[in-house]
Amino acid sequence: MSTTGATAFLLHKIASGVGGMLGGLAMFAFWKPLNMLDACIRSGISTGSAVIFAMPVLEMLEFRVDMDLALLAGAIIGFFAWSILSMVARMLKRFDREEKDILEAVKDLREQISNSKK
Repeated sequence: MSTTGATAFLLHKIASGVGGMLGGLAMFAFWKPLNMLDACIRSGISTGSAVIFAMPVLEMLEFRVDMDLALLAGAIIGFFAWSILSMVARMLKRFDREEKDILEAVKDLREQISNSKK
C-alpha cells in the first residue's frame, strides 16, 4: 500500500504519537505517577513532543521517513521528553526553595559546571 501527500504525513504523525505514548508509558517504570492526572499529563507531554519533533529529527539526521522509524523516533523522544522536563522542574524547584532568582541560578549553575570540569 503506497500513501502519498497529506495521508502519508498524517500516518507518520499518528505513528510518532503512538511511539511517544509508548515511550511515556515506558518511563512510568522508572518514575511512577502520583495519580491519574499526573499520568495523563506525562502521557500528553510525551505524545505531543513526539508528534512535534519526531519527523524533523528524522529529516535532520537524514534517515528515510518511514513508519517504523517514525514509531521508533516517537518512542525515544517520548521517553526523554518527560525526563528532561522533570529534571529542569526539580532544578527550578530547588532554586525556588533557596529563594534565588533566575540570574543567580544561572550563575550558580555556571560555577557548578566549572568546578566539575576541574
